Amino acid sequence: MDFHNSKNQVSYSPSICVVLINWNQLQLTMDCLESLYAMSYTNFKVVVVDNNSKEDPTDQIISRFDQVVILRQEENLGFAEGNNVGFRYAYNNNFDFIMALNNDTVVDPDFIWPLVEAFDNEDLQLTAATPKIYFKHLPNTIWALGGKVNFLKLKGQSNYRKTPDRGQFEAPFNPDYITGCCLLIKASVLKSMSGFNKDYFAYYEDTDLSFRLREKGYKLQVIPQSKIWHVAGGSSRATKKKPPFLTFLGARNRVMFFRRHTTGLQRIYVTTYLVFDTCVDALFHLLIFKPTHAKEYLKGLIQGLKYNHEL
Repeated sequence: MDFHNSKNQVSYSPSICVVLINWNQLQLTMDCLESLYAMSYTNFKVVVVDNNSKEDPTDQIISRFDQVVILRQEENLGFAEGNNVGFRYAYNNNFDFIMALNNDTVVDPDFIWPLVEAFDNEDLQLTAATPKIYFKHLPNTIWALGGKVNFLKLKGQSNYRKTPDRGQFEAPFNPDYITGCCLLIKASVLKSMSGFNKDYFAYYEDTDLSFRLREKGYKLQVIPQSKIWHVAGGSSRATKKKPPFLTFLGARNRVMFFRRHTTGLQRIYVTTYLVFDTCVDALFHLLIFKPTHAKEYLKGLIQGLKYNHEL
C-alpha cells in the first residue's frame, strides 16, 4: 500500500480526540502540543489530563494553546485511569477516533494521514493502529514498532528497539500489542472495552488492552509511514534514579497481565515462573544493596497473585 502524499489522496478525515497526560512535565507537554498544532491534519481536539501536578499548568498551556481542553485532577490517577478521563470526554463529545499519545513525544506534521488512510481501507478492517516510533535523541533509531509478548520468558518487549531505520520497516504488519505511547482506535470500540484497566495504574495497561481487543477478534496494525519521536521515559521520570514505586508496578502488573491472559496448565506455568523469577530479582537487588527495591519486587508479586484476574 502506498501511503505517500496521503494527505492529498484521502478525503476521509474523521474527528480525533488526542489525549495527553501531564504530570509535572509541562515543558514536554508544551513541546508535544507545539508539534500537534503544526500538523497538516486539522479535524482533531487535544485534551490534556493533568494528574495533579505540583503546579497547575492550565494558565501556561492556555496562554499558548487556547483551543486545548484541560481536565485537572485532584490526585494522580496514573497513566491508565488518567487516559480514561480523557477517553470519557471523547465518548461524551462523539469523536470518531481517540488517540492516546505520550506527552514526551513530538509528531511528524503528516503523521495522522497514513493512520487515517489505513482505517479507510476496507480490506484491512482495522480497529487500532500505532505509528513508527523513534527515539527523540536518536531520530533515525527505532524505539518501537508495536510490541511482542514472549509467553516462555513472560516478558513484553518493543519490536526492533534500538535498530537503525535504513528503510527496512516500510510494510504494515500486525503486532502482538500496540503501545500506549501512541495508539489510534475507534472510539466506539474503546468505549465497549471500557478503555484501559485502571487497576494497572501504569505499565502493561496498553498490552492488556491490545490482548483484550485481539480476544474479541479486533485487528491491530503498525503503520510505519506514520512517524513520531519519543523522549522515552520522560513522561514518568521524576528523578534520575528509578523510584521504588515503578519497581512495584512492573512486578505486580507483569503478574496481573500474564495470569489474566493464560488459562489451565499455561497459567500454572506462568505462576510458577513468575514466583521464581521475581524472587531472583528481589535477591539480586538485596545483593547490590537496594533493599527497598527488593521489597517492592516481593510486594508486587504478592499483590499480583492476589489480584482477581477474572475481572
